[in-house]
Amino acid sequence: MKKLSLGLGLFLGALVAACSVSNDEATAGENDELNENKALGMTDVTILYPMPDKWELVDDMLGPPAEDAKGELLPASIFAEIANLEAPPMIQPDGSVLDQDKKLFEKWADSFAYLRVVGIRLDPCFGETTNLGAPQCLSTIRLTAQFFLPRHLQTSSTNPTLDPGASIHLFYKLSQSDFATLAKEMLELRKSTGLPLQKALISPQQDGVHPTLKAEGLRGAYANALKAIILKYAGEQTLSRIAFCVQDRVTNTGGYYQNPQQSPDTRWVFGGFDYRNSRLQPLPIGSLGNYTGLQSVDTFPRQRGDKNLVTVDPAITVPDNILGAFNPVKQPNGSFAFTDAEKGKTAARRLQNPSNWTSANSDCVSCHMAKIALIDRNAFQPHELDFKSYTFRLDNTQPVLGPFKHFGWDQGRPIISARTVNETAVVLEYLNKNVLR
Repeated sequence: MKKLSLGLGLFLGALVAACSVSNDEATAGENDELNENKALGMTDVTILYPMPDKWELVDDMLGPPAEDAKGELLPASIFAEIANLEAPPMIQPDGSVLDQDKKLFEKWADSFAYLRVVGIRLDPCFGETTNLGAPQCLSTIRLTAQFFLPRHLQTSSTNPTLDPGASIHLFYKLSQSDFATLAKEMLELRKSTGLPLQKALISPQQDGVHPTLKAEGLRGAYANALKAIILKYAGEQTLSRIAFCVQDRVTNTGGYYQNPQQSPDTRWVFGGFDYRNSRLQPLPIGSLGNYTGLQSVDTFPRQRGDKNLVTVDPAITVPDNILGAFNPVKQPNGSFAFTDAEKGKTAARRLQNPSNWTSANSDCVSCHMAKIALIDRNAFQPHELDFKSYTFRLDNTQPVLGPFKHFGWDQGRPIISARTVNETAVVLEYLNKNVLR
């Protein structure tokens, strides 16, 4: 794996009828009353935009040049540095390594004008789930951005289409006092619309898109007020981190399936930058020590000589290793069998629980690939290892949708993963009990 001149890290997400993990405790939590005039709900801190149905509406979404007092959300010069990153060597089906001599963002290098914010997340203490009011907490606005396909590549002449192969995450730091003010502004914004406090992001009536944005559209009063609030705090002056995931090999369509023999031939690459003093700075990946490079996951449609269908580089080091759900294990007689499948699924459940692992102590692939290890139907049943909330419902989109995505859009479908929902509940428990009372 090549070392990069810039360090990289992890910060890197419904079906018409969304399936998800629910539990008796969470269902019972519907009866836990929250004062609608004093508490935030799920859609106040995790906001997914609807997709525009006309090209003229694309420019009503937040894009890189959008700015107010804090400067542009993402200056073109910063994106140019990211677009210039070299793609890591590609592992071949026979286990050999190929130096591709190409840019990781080669496909999107000329698509900066088509980058738009599709989701917003508010986090009082990034990478933490306890002591969220501690002085060292990094309070952030997190924007999820994706590229629209250029108009000449669209399959439809009228409806804009998002490219599912790349996502960029932008992090803007706020002081704790500013974040408290932001939380109160979001409460007042929701109250002004008359939207009841939402205890779930996904429900039979709700596909994950913010209800008011969906009803009013991208030119509605809520959308315009939300844009003004975000730009009040977010811009180059407060930009602190940039992260991304890129699918840089796609040779057939489809997702990740329970039967590893059906795995697609694909590769995803993860990375991120710290942004300080107007420069992109080295930042190690959470569980990989001082490593400051990209992390990739290769998946092959047929067995290689070593029988691994999924290869992660650098390798996973967290004790909860999900690869048993994908790779067979060599047996004493020399044969290969999926004897670690349940171990891999158990690891995946633990990785989706923010009480166990966060982006600060887990590697990129483990965090983003955990949901794919749980695509069999039994995974939708309640489990003792699942994260639980007694106030909010934890319904999420199916793991098979949007491989490696936690939050955003994929193939025209909203994606809100279990991990995103769980982290949202953690944020709300803190804000409602400690900031808004």
